[in-house]
Amino acid sequence: MKKIILSLFLILGILSFSKEKKVYMPKVVITIMDDNFKNPIARTVEQSGVLTKALSLGDMVTFRYKSDEKKFAEKLIEEIWRMNKSLPNKLTFLIEQNEENTMVQILQLLKKYRYRGNVEVIELSYQKNAKILEQTSKNGWEYNQYSDLKDVAGEVEIGGVKYNKNEYVATLFMQKYDNVKR
Repeated sequence: MKKIILSLFLILGILSFSKEKKVYMPKVVITIMDDNFKNPIARTVEQSGVLTKALSLGDMVTFRYKSDEKKFAEKLIEEIWRMNKSLPNKLTFLIEQNEENTMVQILQLLKKYRYRGNVEVIELSYQKNAKILEQTSKNGWEYNQYSDLKDVAGEVEIGGVKYNKNEYVATLFMQKYDNVKR
């Protein structure tokens, strides 16, 4: 019994004094309206508070509430509506794997509002998300998942100059934490 207690204290001691620092990386969704890649919107999902961030265990387990993602989706759609006085004809969303639940909430909200425009979801991950695939296929929207951004095909026109879409999307992903409005 003493050995079990001693080993438990030893394990907990090693874990609690680990020099590894946890870095809190916010979830960021990049939105492009009507293929206007010149002015993308990068927004972060607000977490419930300090307790949520403190209880976050990195990629293994994160304590979060669905309402955070739902509130984010509502705020994003409301902001897009205010900017255009209506929803644009095409919305393109750029996400990474950890933003999948947020993207599902956005798609459900667009469906709820009976959005009739085109939606394109570009996800950087190693496998397709079944919920996003289901939402996009039901509504006739486009969902593209890439494990490498070099696979993104097409061109983007900004100020009359054409760029490779894969290079520009990669630049947006690299700069997304710099351009975030909370």
